[in-house]
Amino acid sequence: MTRYEPAIILLLRATTWGVALLTIAFIIFVLLNGANALFSASGYSSGTFGMPTDILPPLLGSLLLTITTLLFALPIGIGTAIWLTEFAGQSRLIDYLRLVTIAFSALPSIIYGLFGMALFVLTLGGGISFISGVGTLTCLLIPTIVVISDEALRSVPQGYRTASLALGATRWTTVRTAVLPIALSSIVTGAILGIGRIIGSAAPLMLTATVFYSGTISFSPFNPVAALPVHLFYAMGASDPIAPSVTAPLLLVLTLVLYLVAFGVRRISSRRITANE
Repeated sequence: MTRYEPAIILLLRATTWGVALLTIAFIIFVLLNGANALFSASGYSSGTFGMPTDILPPLLGSLLLTITTLLFALPIGIGTAIWLTEFAGQSRLIDYLRLVTIAFSALPSIIYGLFGMALFVLTLGGGISFISGVGTLTCLLIPTIVVISDEALRSVPQGYRTASLALGATRWTTVRTAVLPIALSSIVTGAILGIGRIIGSAAPLMLTATVFYSGTISFSPFNPVAALPVHLFYAMGASDPIAPSVTAPLLLVLTLVLYLVAFGVRRISSRRITANE
C-alpha cells in the first residue's frame, strides 16, 4: 500500500457518501413539498390544469407509455445484441455497427423527437398519438438496450459456450440455456437505465404523442396521450404554484416504483443463477 492510497480511498468514500446524501436530500425535498401541496385544501380546488384532480390522465399516460415502450424495445434490443455477439462473427463492419449503436445511445432525446415526428407523425400518418410516442421512445431506447446487452453477453466466459457446444447443443440452445441466464442480471440493469431514459423525456413526447392538456383518459392508440414530464413542463408556466409541486413528486414516485420492480426482477434472476450453480 502506497502512502497516497488511504487518502485516495477516503476521497472516494467521501465522494460516494456525498452523492448519496445529496440524492436522498433531493428526493425528500421533492416528496415533502409534493405531499404538502397534495394534501392541502387548495390542492383540490378547481382551476388550472395542474391540480391533483386532473393528474390521473398524465400519470396513467406515463405508465402506459413506459411499459409499452419496454415491451417493444426489450425484445428488439436484446435480439439485436444476441445477433451481434453470438451470430454476426468478428469483422470491421460489426465493429462499425457497435460504434454507431453507442453513438445513437448518446444522442439527445430532442433528436429522436424530431425523427419520430418526421417518421411516425408525418410520413406514416400516425399524427400526434400514443402509438407515435411509443414508436419514438422505442427508437430512443433500443440503442441503450443493445449496448448494455451486448456488453453483458460478451462478458460471459467463453468456456460456457464451448462446454455447451461440446455436449451437442446447437448455437441457439447454447445462447438460450447457457449464456442468457448468466447475462440476464446485467441486461435487466440496461432495462433499469432505460426506464430512467424514457420516463422523463419530455421533448420526444411533445413532438409526437402529447397535447397541451387532456382532461380525459383515452385508451385508443391513435389518440393523443397526457404524460407527466410534459404536464410538468406546462405546469411550470401556470400561475398556480401547486401544479409543479404535485406533478414532480408523482413523476419521481412512478420512476422509483418502476426501478424497484426492475431491481426485484434482477434480484430474483441472480438468485436463480446462484441456485443453479
